[in-house]
Amino acid sequence: MLRAGQRVWRALLTARPFLAAPHGRAWTPAFRVCSSSPSSNASKPSTANAPTDASTDQFHSCFGVVDFLINKIGLNTAAAQRMVTRFPPLLSVDPKSLDHTVNFLKSLGCSAEDMRKVLARCPSLAGQHPRKYDEQIAFLRSFGLTRENIRKVVVQMPQVLQLRQDTLRSRLRYLNQTLGLPREKICRVITKHPQVMQLSVAESLDSRAQSLAELLDMDVLDVGRLVYRHPQVLSSNLEVLAQRVDFYRDLGIDVRRLFSRCPQVLNLRIDEHVAPRIEQIRDKFGLPTDRTARLILQMPQVLTLSWDTINIRIDFLKSIGMRSSQMVRVITNAPQVFQLSVDESLKEKVRFLTDEAGIDKDDVPVVIAKLPRILTYSIDNGLRKKITYWREEIGLAPHEVAQLVRMCPMALSLDIDKNIAPKIRFLYDEANETLQDTVLRGSSFLMYSLEGRIRPRFEFLRSKNIQKSVSVYLVPDDKTFAEKVCKSNLAEYQAFVREKRWKTALA
Repeated sequence: MLRAGQRVWRALLTARPFLAAPHGRAWTPAFRVCSSSPSSNASKPSTANAPTDASTDQFHSCFGVVDFLINKIGLNTAAAQRMVTRFPPLLSVDPKSLDHTVNFLKSLGCSAEDMRKVLARCPSLAGQHPRKYDEQIAFLRSFGLTRENIRKVVVQMPQVLQLRQDTLRSRLRYLNQTLGLPREKICRVITKHPQVMQLSVAESLDSRAQSLAELLDMDVLDVGRLVYRHPQVLSSNLEVLAQRVDFYRDLGIDVRRLFSRCPQVLNLRIDEHVAPRIEQIRDKFGLPTDRTARLILQMPQVLTLSWDTINIRIDFLKSIGMRSSQMVRVITNAPQVFQLSVDESLKEKVRFLTDEAGIDKDDVPVVIAKLPRILTYSIDNGLRKKITYWREEIGLAPHEVAQLVRMCPMALSLDIDKNIAPKIRFLYDEANETLQDTVLRGSSFLMYSLEGRIRPRFEFLRSKNIQKSVSVYLVPDDKTFAEKVCKSNLAEYQAFVREKRWKTALA
């Protein structure tokens, strides 16, 4: 490994074609480059053709700058060479003034690694006095950026410190007034993607926002919400983006909903990532194109997860006895299971169903297939409270609770106060029936709306002096109910519903 002095010499020798002496004269130090170590006599400056006092002073200054970059900032030789090559005036900076830059970056909370990134990305900051950037820092703070926000912005795009205040103000005003983003959201946008501050309002920001609105069938405020979640979209190649949008549309996917839910899919390459993943899904589950599109729209993250992650979840579902048809139902109705931990979430839900809900191990796949979302529910804040309600409030025996969950898993997902309790009161107080007469015999009573279906039909039957069990009159559609069950017609039933002003879904 080269010693520090050797690295300094190598960086200086590489940079020397870019050095400029005072008065515009090219400066060429009078030393020879040889293959031996810089400590040898052959590599020392020639006394026969020594440089002038001015060039000697400049040489020592250059040496000090490179030494500072390598030994104080921590840049390696290659990085120091790139810096002086990209910004030759750096070599004329007094090394002592570089301390101002370092102290300024430290005041923003920058670590040594942050400072290396800042100076490598924007060498012209080196040696500038911090007072030059007071205006920009003060403006960003007044807008709402915290010290940590500013640090992240400067590390990602140091050039923001060289933008004029009116330039910064015009970008922020556009994000606020045109895209409808409040200050706190704008702070998040520029912290995640400060490159947006370099885009001109008329030529870049506005034209891109309008193009995105047209391409994705959104209004400008929708684009603002998209920018908030994925600011990089403003720097995307619109031609490439259009090709990706066309691909998803050909699959039958609503691109507006897709990108609103998961804008990160905009970054995925179609040929290298999306198309192969779709083929994997089709081959694995035998899904047709329309159901694959539905799966992607429900959980776009299925395109970003690793295939190994997906396979681990599938293997778990197989291990509990789920058939292929049942797994297809799960992944198309609750694809969020792909993001759940097997040990900390999925296994715990299965254990809950067997140990606390009393479901037989062989019936667990059936329950999950009926209500796939049950795998995504919280045990402590949801499932356990429902079991307690059915046992303690309603008075069902443990085997009846197990039968209830097996017959109607929705009993573990419906809201107790807003949904279950009013239906139970209706069943006992008005219909004079019990859960044992209805739900535990396989009725889907709990799945229907009380005010939209159950009560209107009950009242219509009572107006006809007809007594029927709830399990009989809820299942048929409105026309069949009116004609077959009530010996009436659909028009009369609809008029009755309108008169009573019940909210019901009319066929």
